[in-house]
Amino acid sequence: MKSQAGLEYLIIASFALFVIGVIFYYSFTSSSETISYNQARESVDQIAKAVDHVYALGPGSRTTVSITIPSNVVNTSVSGNIITVSISIRGKEIDLIAIPKANVTGGIPNATGSYQINISRINGNVKIG
Repeated sequence: MKSQAGLEYLIIASFALFVIGVIFYYSFTSSSETISYNQARESVDQIAKAVDHVYALGPGSRTTVSITIPSNVVNTSVSGNIITVSISIRGKEIDLIAIPKANVTGGIPNATGSYQINISRINGNVKIG
């Protein structure tokens, strides 16, 4: 009888540890994805805000923006007046888009890391990079 009770406690404890492990894994994965999403969203928004600022100041104006590109970035693009950073979350690609007031040229790095991005107005367009 004593060994049966001990075995039952062992099974219950093992099951509880398994459930706690699954919850911990899900929480960790979810928080990492949220951090990556927020970094990418903030980068796109900062660049768009800087583009609008430089465009409003007129020809010859320039500024520098600090951004962080997270590890799950799939693609970045700058075309017309659309700035896009595509990230992969749980196997799905999500496009984070900003639309500044000016036409933009140039590009944003795809590689993970922190960058200082130069933004300048040249001949009616705003150049990123």
